[in-house]
Amino acid sequence: QGSGENGRITKGDVEKAAFVLADLLGDVAGAVALLEQHRRFALAARLAEGHQLAPGLIVRLWWLADDRARAVAAARRHQ
Repeated sequence: QGSGENGRITKGDVEKAAFVLADLLGDVAGAVALLEQHRRFALAARLAEGHQLAPGLIVRLWWLADDRARAVAAARRHQ
């Protein structure tokens, strides 16, 4: 994996960077933002949910991940 020959960042690179941010540096919000920036919405939502970040963020990420059922369930849990 790693960066391709053309210098593009791969999905694997993004996930590794998010792991470093969240688990090694303790910056979960930064990891979620990185994943969201790279359109890895479901992974960002799972990370945000697992670390009990803001309910609105979790709902939005599940919505962007096209998982409407989880978005609605998350919204209902936090009414």
